[in-house]
Amino acid sequence: MWMGLIENFYMWMRTIENFYMWMETIENFYMWMETIERYYMWMELIENCYMLMGTIEKCYIWMETIEKCYMWMGTIENSFRWLWTVEYCYRWMGAI
Repeated sequence: MWMGLIENFYMWMRTIENFYMWMETIENFYMWMETIERYYMWMELIENCYMLMGTIEKCYIWMETIEKCYMWMGTIENSFRWLWTVEYCYRWMGAI
């Protein structure tokens, strides 16, 4: 009788131990899920960085375009200056 009680006690202990092992397995699974979630968060962060880099690159392209516009404006302004210079030369030629 005592042996049967002791044996049942050990069986219960093993059942409880197996339950704890399952709980640890489930806990490890959740830890892996959190790790994967963090990995995806990092991937989104890196993707956002690449998007930001693309935006900065587009800003530089716009800056270069604006700079070229200013260069063209300077060229046009210089053309008008040359025309004025030529006009003054003709006036001087007429005065002479």
